[in-house]
Amino acid sequence: LNERECGYSQAKKEIFGLYRALGDCKIYLIGLPTFIVEVDASAIKGMLKNPDIAPSAAVNRWIIGILSFHFVLVHVPGSKHGPDGLSRR
Repeated sequence: LNERECGYSQAKKEIFGLYRALGDCKIYLIGLPTFIVEVDASAIKGMLKNPDIAPSAAVNRWIIGILSFHFVLVHVPGSKHGPDGLSRR
């Protein structure tokens, strides 16, 4: 993340992370009938179900980009994930 992106709220960072991950893996995901995305942020589900109430045009663009993929979003509580080097310092 750059300096500006570091200042995003937690929910905004989560949706941005999903947007970037799908964008980076796009060449592998396009054409799949469906795939599963597991996230530990429950706020993402609400943001994707109600994109019109997103706080900014940038977030709305990210949501539109995310919804262009055919996937099932599954919430997995953070307690079910093991620690990793990026999120658990």
